[in-house]
Amino acid sequence: LERQSPCCSLRKRMLNCWRRHIDLKSDAEEDSYAQDLPPDYDLVMAAKDKEAKRQIQFKVNGHERIVVLGGQNITLAEYLREYEYLTGVKLSCQEGGCGVCQVLLSIEGQSRVLVNSCLRKLAACDGCEIWTNQGLGTPIAPSKVQQALIDCDGSQCGFCSSGMVTALTYALEQPNVSAQDIEAITTGNLCRCTSCTKARKNRKKIFFLGFVQ
Repeated sequence: LERQSPCCSLRKRMLNCWRRHIDLKSDAEEDSYAQDLPPDYDLVMAAKDKEAKRQIQFKVNGHERIVVLGGQNITLAEYLREYEYLTGVKLSCQEGGCGVCQVLLSIEGQSRVLVNSCLRKLAACDGCEIWTNQGLGTPIAPSKVQQALIDCDGSQCGFCSSGMVTALTYALEQPNVSAQDIEAITTGNLCRCTSCTKARKNRKKIFFLGFVQ
């Protein structure tokens, strides 16, 4: 994620910007504008460019990650999909209203919380540990929630399944959770196959099957 533009070209880029607004007739005129810049211009801009870069450290599904951010302002969802290739994290409304991008996040070892990764900036994940649906289990060894979703036929096309798994996992980690609590926590997980009623019934079935920890 580190920016590739070298600092040594800042003077040239500045002059090129000026040329778009000022009709420079000759190289001599360009040199005169260059001479107007402070002698330490390149050093000052290089220092500012270095300060603009920020190194953050976090974990994704148990794996340590160190990322250098430049001028990018990407979201956690974009990073997970484009750089980690964890495409189980979906993007749809990108407004935090559909639940398909939900992941679990822990800050400095605290209890995991459910977050919409389409809204959280990657820069705000420094020191965090992140879990996606793909990190909660595998096709060979699915988690209890994943297996319950399979047993209860809780999905159709599967687009919303990752978000539902993370939301259900978070719900079942809460103390003294009830079926009504699970219903409230997963209200924001919309099914695009118009089977929300079926999904709600299956969520209750998962609860009554005894998967509460």
